[in-house]
Amino acid sequence: MDVGFPYMANAGGRLVDTLLSGLAYQRGGLPFVLGTAAVTVAPSALTSGRPKAPEAAAA
Repeated sequence: MDVGFPYMANAGGRLVDTLLSGLAYQRGGLPFVLGTAAVTVAPSALTSGRPKAPEAAAA
């Protein structure tokens, strides 16, 4: 199994988040950082599906 792409995608996302949070803190302090986080979490929550309940194993 090749894990290169998911690893790099995760690293890229962390880099973008770090830069965005630093910029937000410089622009407006902690309240602006928290507001930016809420704005970025909302689309993620809306586009993510509900987790499926694990099926019971047949004994």
